[in-house]
Amino acid sequence: MPAAAFNVPSQYRRFTLFPHLPPEIRHRVWEEYLRNRGVSFVKVELPESAWRAHYLPPLLTGTDDERNHQQLHLDEVSLAIKRETVNIPTTRARLVATYPVHLGDISNYRELHAGLSAMSRVCRESSSLVRQLTSREGTLRLETGTVVALDSSQDLITLDYLPPDLHQTDCALEIDIACPGGLDKVRRAAVRVSPMWKAARTFPAKCRTCRELHEVRDGGNCPTHVYQFLARHLPNLEEFYLMDYFVVEKSDSEKATWDILHGNRRDGGKCSANAT
Repeated sequence: MPAAAFNVPSQYRRFTLFPHLPPEIRHRVWEEYLRNRGVSFVKVELPESAWRAHYLPPLLTGTDDERNHQQLHLDEVSLAIKRETVNIPTTRARLVATYPVHLGDISNYRELHAGLSAMSRVCRESSSLVRQLTSREGTLRLETGTVVALDSSQDLITLDYLPPDLHQTDCALEIDIACPGGLDKVRRAAVRVSPMWKAARTFPAKCRTCRELHEVRDGGNCPTHVYQFLARHLPNLEEFYLMDYFVVEKSDSEKATWDILHGNRRDGGKCSANAT
């Protein structure tokens, strides 16, 4: 269906009465101009030596007291909560852009900067409003001072806080991250999903010795460090997402092959393939 086209007369393409609106309405209009919701990619950068000196140890190895709790069938998260009373080292961090190359950064705050720059050049009133908005207490900034999100922003902040080889583990966050002026401003956050994470499960398996079926427990891989990071360092968090932004949509032929191999039909039923 072709898109509808409207021929707007030139005399109606500009709203010339804007300066005559009440100041509070003009300010609301300016702020709405900046409310372009999107996703920004930032990371918590710590010295490499900090990670190697305080590597995330497995939760289920340690003191006798911890092993006793394991015997009581406490999961990894429960053990991590118990360990929150243990003194851990504090390490200063910086909030920086995930993509250091400007051309590779697809963060929404680049559009925000363009909007702020355009507003600051329109008139004295809009320039003053830009200074007010960027100086509010809730403004999220990088360590360099770059504005990532305004106080009233609905942007989603994607946070990387661990090196990739540690992010996929189920270990505890054994350091306290000090990132003043940054993380406490985040209200909507997402962290990337690791393919190594999986839930614990119990399933029957045949014993090689007695050839009988026994219940076998797979402990899974619970990303305890995610819960610890959110609870410790994002005190004003309102929304949280797990996001896999490396997923590529399958083609129709790939979807059909998946349906045949895994017995999943588009109508929600099961399909079967007979071998001949």
